[in-house]
Amino acid sequence: MNHFLKRVAIMILLFTLIGTTQMASAAGIKKVSITNPKNHPLLKEYFIPENQKYDKTDNGVQVYFQSKGTGYAQYYQLIAKKAGKTLWKKDFHVGVSLLGVERNLIFLYENNQNTAINGPSTLIVLNTQGKTIYRSGLNGAVVNDAYTYIRDGDAIYFVTDRFYDRLNEGGTTPGKLYSRMVAVSVKTGKILWTKGLGVANRPPLLYKGKIYVTDNNEGLFSFDAKGNKTLLLKDDNIDGQAVFSPKGYIYLTFFTDSNQDVLRAYDPEFRLLWSQPYDGFDVNLLVDDDLIFLSTYEYEGDVGRLYTINEKGKVLWTYKYKGYDSQGVVTSGNNVFFISRTDESEVIQLHNNLVAIDNRIFGFNKRTGALLYSTNLGSYSFATNEYPVSRVFTKNIQPIIEETSRTGKTSYYFLK
Repeated sequence: MNHFLKRVAIMILLFTLIGTTQMASAAGIKKVSITNPKNHPLLKEYFIPENQKYDKTDNGVQVYFQSKGTGYAQYYQLIAKKAGKTLWKKDFHVGVSLLGVERNLIFLYENNQNTAINGPSTLIVLNTQGKTIYRSGLNGAVVNDAYTYIRDGDAIYFVTDRFYDRLNEGGTTPGKLYSRMVAVSVKTGKILWTKGLGVANRPPLLYKGKIYVTDNNEGLFSFDAKGNKTLLLKDDNIDGQAVFSPKGYIYLTFFTDSNQDVLRAYDPEFRLLWSQPYDGFDVNLLVDDDLIFLSTYEYEGDVGRLYTINEKGKVLWTYKYKGYDSQGVVTSGNNVFFISRTDESEVIQLHNNLVAIDNRIFGFNKRTGALLYSTNLGSYSFATNEYPVSRVFTKNIQPIIEETSRTGKTSYYFLK
């Protein structure tokens, strides 16, 4: 899983312009400037140019996948180097993506050149000499949601789904297998096993040696390394993936027939502990020690909400705001932060780039909900944030904010 952990452990900056910053309250939150950000240990990887970010094989070959050309002439190029010397280059059409580099193999998957058509795809495995050693047809497109696959031991695991077929058929046919769980050897590149699923439109997750995947037709399943499949929770209304807490509790969101969906908590044996309704959709969920942070969004009205719930299911506080949580919730000490984004953007020209000023930072005491920090509408980004890639508990890095003035000057600071 090295490839995607490295890519998302440092959040990529999308917009880098900010207006005047105003503190809602100075109590509890300090803005501390970083005078030499390029030498700061938390920003070391952040300043590495994209064309120097290589994935490395066990035998020392560095691999980089880049876009070349523009418009109809666009294509992708896979480059392999060792000790600074280019070993080989290979060109691919725009439907080919780099899945990852594991051991001494390079994994690609090939979709239709028209990337809007996500039908069956092909797994392509290269060795470090650039030779294709294995090709295999896949049931559908590889599902991607912040990360694509997980690695455990000598295998990688990912989910494929024929959602193009589902759309053509007008939705989901109960009992029909549109998705598959796939295990691939990192030694040989060969598919070890595949297992049918109904509708699995999120990647799998790894927790304590087992692979978990949500099937929206049936419920939550686990798989062991041999592909043995166990139905843990039967329910066709699960929305998204499970989140595991440090204490082993499992949190899942569900669609309901009412105006509110629900968050449910289960013990390690998947016995229901409590259920909490909430407003909104597009859910982000973070578990931090004994607190659950649930951020939701309603398209109608462009309204976001942050719910803070303890592990007994009690809502401690909520906050309603304009826009939606754009980069996930970040906790640091006694505080919690998020960056909201709205659809009411001012767009300006800056260094030949169009930049949308549509973000705002909020900071709260995570237990009381006291608003301690907020900014005017601008454009903000977390330069560091250990995002919960595997949907399991991860300790957040102290947030560093990147901001750029209207004159183009970029600065960095801690919020603590």
